[in-house]
Amino acid sequence: MPFIKTIFSILLFILIIPENELNAESPYPYNYPFPDGINSATYKERRRELRNSYTDKNLLIFFSQGLTSPKISQPKFRQDRNFFYLSGMPDPNSALIIFPGGIKIGGSVHSEILFITPQSRDNILWHGVRMGIADAENTLGIDTVMDFKRFGGVLSKAIIGIDTLRYSGNGSEKYFTPIDAAENDCPEIIIDALDSSVGVVITNSIDKLKAMREIKDSGELRLLQKAVDISIAGHRKTIGSARPGI
Repeated sequence: MPFIKTIFSILLFILIIPENELNAESPYPYNYPFPDGINSATYKERRRELRNSYTDKNLLIFFSQGLTSPKISQPKFRQDRNFFYLSGMPDPNSALIIFPGGIKIGGSVHSEILFITPQSRDNILWHGVRMGIADAENTLGIDTVMDFKRFGGVLSKAIIGIDTLRYSGNGSEKYFTPIDAAENDCPEIIIDALDSSVGVVITNSIDKLKAMREIKDSGELRLLQKAVDISIAGHRKTIGSARPGI
């Protein structure tokens, strides 16, 4: 009963507060779902290594998978692998831009920006408490985190003066094969930004990232071993429960 009362109180709180009075940061504490995963320093080093592998004329964009419907018939959300490898961000409707040449916004130069969808009444109601802007900064170690609504404006500015835009994610089946901007698997938000720039080559070929992911670091090896140990324990438990006739 106490658990049911708690859930009821949360739902009532969400429903009675107008949408515009709910802050971008959730009033409920956020718990990162992978406390035993890769640490933020490793994610930061991966982004630094990738950024330093490309010239100032390149721009690198990584999309999360999109938001799935709350209906039970829809497949369970699974984060884009490249996006997660570089950020550790577990939630949908997010994007990461890495600027090898940096970008100046509000008097400061940024080398990376994570764009996320802030909390709202509907988001909390349907999907529970997700990562907010302050949570992302503290948990993932990313220097700058912004509302996803600012993504298009920042991209339109960042694309000026570059010659190659490299992207990954957003449901594309092809991760490292160069494509043409006119192809359907190029996100519309990129094509819209290209309207203000001429001669930019767009591709989802990110050869350096592919090479990085082929070599597993100590954190990845630890998690692989953990998965193996769990599998072994499961098999032993099953064998111990086995008997003739089942």
